[in-house]
Amino acid sequence: MDRFKQLYAQRVLSELGVEVLRKASNIAAFSMAPADVSRNVEYRFKGNGDSFVDIDTNITLINIAKTKEVKLMAALDISQSKNIVKTAINGVKGTIKEYIADGDLIINMNVVLGGLSDIYPLDELKALQSILDENKNIIIYSKILNDVLGVTRVVVEGYSFTPTTWSSVQEVKISLLSDMTYKIEEKITK
Repeated sequence: MDRFKQLYAQRVLSELGVEVLRKASNIAAFSMAPADVSRNVEYRFKGNGDSFVDIDTNITLINIAKTKEVKLMAALDISQSKNIVKTAINGVKGTIKEYIADGDLIINMNVVLGGLSDIYPLDELKALQSILDENKNIIIYSKILNDVLGVTRVVVEGYSFTPTTWSSVQEVKISLLSDMTYKIEEKITK
């Protein structure tokens, strides 16, 4: 199990009040200790017969000038909205709905930087921030975004992180919107 999955699993388990006791290659033993009861449970993250799917979490962000590149491990939360015009008609319950177009894909990324050494990932954070602070669209490489959803470019809507300088890990939350390149042509007739 790669470092990102270990850290992410440990964080999820700790938010549930679960203390991780040991980690193996793809198994974590943890203790659920409400009050004075302690149960040791082995939880398999990936294996035969489990319902977990190993999704490729590798993400690469490249600025549009292709001068900066950052490789990340990220958990994605993707949502799609629809642009619908609702028209109320007097005396009729409800509204008339007219589909206009799909809205942008909203992509929320949870990124974990560092964790491979005991040093705070300051250089990784600076490299990521330099791409996120550019006010242009960004090229994104992600198996699920590219192959399933057809998204190759995104714009940064915002990002946030709480500095954890006492740790060797930094979590960054990034909000992205899908971006399409459109070619608009004007046809002039005489």
